[in-house]
Amino acid sequence: VMGVLLYYFKKEYVNESHHKKRQSERLSKEKEQLENTERYKTKFLKTVWSEMSAPLAGIELTLNKLEKQSLSDDQKILLNRLNKDSELLKSILSDVIEVSQIGMGKATLRKIEFDLNNEIIELIEILENGETNGKTIYDFHKGSSIPSRLIGDPIRLKQSISSLINSSIRFMKGNEVMISTGLLLKSDRAYTVRFNINCKGAGLSKRSRAEIFEKFYNSDKLDIYSADIELDLLMPKNLIETMGGSISFSFDEKNDFSFYFDLPFEVPISD
Repeated sequence: VMGVLLYYFKKEYVNESHHKKRQSERLSKEKEQLENTERYKTKFLKTVWSEMSAPLAGIELTLNKLEKQSLSDDQKILLNRLNKDSELLKSILSDVIEVSQIGMGKATLRKIEFDLNNEIIELIEILENGETNGKTIYDFHKGSSIPSRLIGDPIRLKQSISSLINSSIRFMKGNEVMISTGLLLKSDRAYTVRFNINCKGAGLSKRSRAEIFEKFYNSDKLDIYSADIELDLLMPKNLIETMGGSISFSFDEKNDFSFYFDLPFEVPISD
């Protein structure tokens, strides 16, 4: 009996050893493939950066020359808008090279004083000017309890809002977007602001809702270039979490879809 038990024990031990060896080889192969993929991604991103930097520098040079010309008031307004669009494009271009960092929640953050109302209004103007069909209606409501000026990263904030708006419109096939803000928490000079991006449209099927839920809540388990996750959904999620915030979404039977996220800010001493 003891011999039979030893035989089966040895057999199971050998099988287990072979299983672990195959598993180790598979993991090693997957790791090698991932490292190769990372190298290809880095090379691709650097190429994109190089190819886009030259024409953007040309645009900035042209804008600088225009600023020295005698312009009408209307032309000055248009030039100011072009300068702001150029700055936003330059910021987006810088994100191309650090997109992997965004995916890992390690994006570089700025901490400057800004006017929340002006930043969102400027973003809406950029989105409206960028539309070819002009069918989307944008609206903005700022909570009365939020200070006029905050300290944070306005560029990252606008990138997050812009990406979430694009996702909302695509999910809902919508043409009405409402951006609203409200004061969630206040403590001394620390303020937590809730941002809500609501989109009205054709609505979401149960299958689409399930897919969005899966992509949204499992995005931290997936590679940023995985076919199972959309980049414009993962990037703002990681950006918001890197800024110390949290994000979620909701939908109802009335064809409303909303992203909402909470972000902490400081308030200037003068406020």
